[in-house]
Amino acid sequence: GLLKVANAYDLPWKREELPKDVQANNIFDMKMEVTRDTWGLGVATVRISGVVSCKMSSMFTKIMDVANRKNWDVAIQESKVMKNVDEHNDVIWTAYPGKLSGKDAKSKDFCLYRSWRMDDDRYIVSSRSINHPSVPPTDDYVRGEVLPSGFILTPWIMDDGMTDWRDDTKQQQTSFDYVVQLDKTAQEMAGFGNPDSPYIKIMVKSIVKLCTQLKEMEMA
Repeated sequence: GLLKVANAYDLPWKREELPKDVQANNIFDMKMEVTRDTWGLGVATVRISGVVSCKMSSMFTKIMDVANRKNWDVAIQESKVMKNVDEHNDVIWTAYPGKLSGKDAKSKDFCLYRSWRMDDDRYIVSSRSINHPSVPPTDDYVRGEVLPSGFILTPWIMDDGMTDWRDDTKQQQTSFDYVVQLDKTAQEMAGFGNPDSPYIKIMVKSIVKLCTQLKEMEMA
């Protein structure tokens, strides 16, 4: 699952350079790490982490807003909630252009089962591909698949011995991990490993844009 791979320090994580044209001034200690064969399963995993100046609840709310994800996800064409399952789960649909792989290809869509919860004073938002009757494949898209991926958010404040770090009215910074797992098919679709593929750059740019908007909201 998402937590297992995010916390797997025994994996051969390799720190990658951030794209040179990406300005991450609004994110403290931002880094990107990749492991190209997670536990020998042929799964590539990308982990982007950092600290942004905003409340954890603000970041959680913005991530959960599927309809407006295109405001910060620079690649996405469309996204929407297709079915509310219960107070912690839903089914969502997202669509991305074929150019994401760095070549002229057919647009791709995903049917995802999304789950969220508070766990040990942190927010976890995880999505994985499923088949669901409310989101059947169509001829307009190539249906892609995603292994458990998403966000892990943790409150981050200075320990002054006086402040309860769980007090969201005082907590002003959030540590985040954004984890994406790609099987071999998804790697091929995204052009992963191709130096000409814009996939990684688009992913990083999206996270930077998300964090910039969050910081601006906190300052407003």
